[in-house]
Amino acid sequence: MTPTQGTGRETTFAAVRAIMSRVFGVPEDSVTETTRRAQIARWDSLNMVAVAIGLERRLGRTLDMDSCVGATSVDALLDILCPPGGPEF
Repeated sequence: MTPTQGTGRETTFAAVRAIMSRVFGVPEDSVTETTRRAQIARWDSLNMVAVAIGLERRLGRTLDMDSCVGATSVDALLDILCPPGGPEF
């Protein structure tokens, strides 16, 4: 699924991209749905906690921290935040 397939996922992807860019210290355009943990040197569990907290604040939702921290790609994180067939936020 691509970010353009639903406004909820599109909005969530924009938030993920901005927050990951800030936390990981990478350009925003380098964060895509296909970005994987191995591609970003600062992608570790501590920084993913910071990403998840930033997403909670930005999206106004409580997230499952373990699931977010365990995500190994942007796409996997988006599936956690916007499950296919799930509600649009």
